Amino acid sequence: MPTLPPLPNILLALTILTATTLTVLVITPPNSDSKATSSTTAGTRTTETSTKGTKTPPAPPFQPKTPPKTKTKDSIAVFTSPLFVNSCRLAVIGLGIHHAALAVFYPSPPQHICLKQEHLNPSLFTWSWRTSLCLGGILIAAPVRLLAFKQLGPNFTFQLAVPGKLVTTGLYKFVQHPSYTSNMIVILSNLYLIGRAEGVSSCWLACWVAHPEVVMSIWRTMWNVLIGAALIATWIRVEDEESMLKKRFGAEWEDWHRKTKRFIPWVF
Repeated sequence: MPTLPPLPNILLALTILTATTLTVLVITPPNSDSKATSSTTAGTRTTETSTKGTKTPPAPPFQPKTPPKTKTKDSIAVFTSPLFVNSCRLAVIGLGIHHAALAVFYPSPPQHICLKQEHLNPSLFTWSWRTSLCLGGILIAAPVRLLAFKQLGPNFTFQLAVPGKLVTTGLYKFVQHPSYTSNMIVILSNLYLIGRAEGVSSCWLACWVAHPEVVMSIWRTMWNVLIGAALIATWIRVEDEESMLKKRFGAEWEDWHRKTKRFIPWVF
């Protein structure tokens, strides 16, 4: 009769799956681009239906409070497109589940889930400072981003769009871009945990044994490029967003921008 994996292994695997689920949620758009538009026309459709068949003249068209959408500069639109976002979600799901499976059976996972077990880094598949730091970062930062989704409501879109109002309450009373800060923590934590060369990827890198130094060098380069791209893309998006908000809200935004920090409350 097969024995159950040790309790610490099971708890680690469950924590990894929880972190994976949260990661998928924070990279899933909370609103579609058409949601705000459809909500602003709802009043018109209701009026037309209620007046049908009567002699009462139709009411004037509903005038939405939100301004019509205009062309907004979005320099990183490719990184927020459905294709890119869905690809990231699939990658996170696959790597997260695989990583959790390895953690359950570590240090002797079945060969059918990892052919190159000798290259696995123990600190990535057991409770260690690395797994604790990365998982803790995701478990803390992801709910912050989800709260930002909720507080911005229909104004939160992955594709840059002019919002109906300037939100300066809740998280936004203390920091201007809480969702970007928390998103970067989630991204970096995942890269350090499930994106390392000696992690899940070592199970299916067939050339690892023949040329380990080459593979490690290439993987490190790709890893650093991903981190650099994420940081640069975030900063570009912040500049585009702030330019759009300043143009839309003027003095109201400038006053809020002057009183609050961008990414870390009271610090930066």
